[in-house]
Amino acid sequence: MIKNLLNLSKKTTLALILLCSATNIHSQCVQSFYDDFETGSFNPPWVAGTGHTVTINNTTPAEGAFSMDMTGLSAFYAGPNVQFASSQPTSIEWWTKTNNVTAANGYFIVGDANIASNNGIVFCYFNATSSLRFFNSAGYNYPITVNTWYHIELKNINWTAKTFDIYINNVIWQTAFAFRTPASTDMTQLHVFNLSSATSSYDKIVIGDVPPTLTVSNSSPTLCAGSTVTLTAAGNATAYVWSNSVTNAIGFTPTATAVYSVVATGSNSCQNSATTTVNVNQSPTVSIVPSNTAICDGTTATLTANGASTYTWNTTSNSQSIAINPTVTTNYTVSGTNTLGCEGTSTISLIVNQIPTVTATSNASIICTGQTASLTAGGAATYSWNTSSTNASIAVSPTTTTSYTVTGTTNGCSNSFVITQSVSNCTGLYEKATLTSPFLVYPNPSNGIFIIKTENSIDLTITDALGKIIRSVSLNNNEQLEVKGLANGLYFITGLSSNNYYKVKVVIAN
Repeated sequence: MIKNLLNLSKKTTLALILLCSATNIHSQCVQSFYDDFETGSFNPPWVAGTGHTVTINNTTPAEGAFSMDMTGLSAFYAGPNVQFASSQPTSIEWWTKTNNVTAANGYFIVGDANIASNNGIVFCYFNATSSLRFFNSAGYNYPITVNTWYHIELKNINWTAKTFDIYINNVIWQTAFAFRTPASTDMTQLHVFNLSSATSSYDKIVIGDVPPTLTVSNSSPTLCAGSTVTLTAAGNATAYVWSNSVTNAIGFTPTATAVYSVVATGSNSCQNSATTTVNVNQSPTVSIVPSNTAICDGTTATLTANGASTYTWNTTSNSQSIAINPTVTTNYTVSGTNTLGCEGTSTISLIVNQIPTVTATSNASIICTGQTASLTAGGAATYSWNTSSTNASIAVSPTTTTSYTVTGTTNGCSNSFVITQSVSNCTGLYEKATLTSPFLVYPNPSNGIFIIKTENSIDLTITDALGKIIRSVSLNNNEQLEVKGLANGLYFITGLSSNNYYKVKVVIAN
């Protein structure tokens, strides 16, 4: 990874940006240069220089996946180099090794703008005596082995005393080691080169404070609207702050595709940042189109779903359209899934109206020819007779027994009823005439009240058209009886006199 001031290249799939905080938390972050070569390429701000072939490879890195090999030779300060802003870092670290321990190579020199003339502040290289030499007015040699990585750390850089401590492989070897050029007051550049033919290698070069490590995990890089995602930042930082008010490692529900960034702050105030994208696929807008919003009991409706690619109904059907014939008002729900795998639902209530129970009655179960009966329908909201009338009640005057059909409708549902109006020509019936039988009935037909008159004692029985006895009466000589309270219909009055049986038909038509 290459960094110059605030620039840091992309690492794997996360865009990591190394930041320096201008506000002290524990101490001020000073980060001048950072490269762990994990991009897999030799990138700016490096300048290639001359005389060397630089290769970023993953053969035997000191750490991570990649390191830098530098093969060839050049003059002083002619090899690869980096320029950075003036700074006073308090630490420097790098990894290094060489394949030649008998000639000068693997130079690592950090200094100010006058580095070419004053040889910098840190002057380190592999010399010809199988050692790693730190050069100043006295110098220090550390024994080495060919093709072996060494981790060098310069800590406690003191810009007042112009000294630093030397750690190699996590062991301190020199304390208060003097600057190569004590007059230098800042650092602005790094140079690496070989003065002899060799391959020297470098890994994880850090000039200044080390930013906190940072990894980001995204539980659902792609999800459907309404789903939950958890973004988790981890490493050795002391604090993690996400954009968009996201809380680290706590699930939330995004509404649209967005890039989320996190800033990790270390104990040295240095910051590292990363971004991750959450792609939000919208759920389909599913709708249901019914063939009818209300049906009659016993009929069928068709429901058609729209807006998605596949469907599942609460009837277990997976068809886009379903035919249904519920007997009561019922809710139907369909789940639709689009090509992105996201789901939407829709519910419709199909109203089921019951078939009305239609009835019809006559005010007279039987009438005489020429009389009128009133037929009245019930049980529905509206009616239609086969006489073309749309009234609930109609007046009819049939000359013969006739059937009438009425169709009743409620909430669009219809049913029919047939009523038969009986008609009699009333032949043989008489009203207030001379007695030809032991008793006389008049008026006949009547409106519900009639007189029975006899000249002789007689026992009489009144029955309806079905033969049911309605009333029994006994009359004495020259007695008459008023009969009333009978319902409309056909009745028979029978009596026995002088061993003769007499029967008279009576019609009540009120």
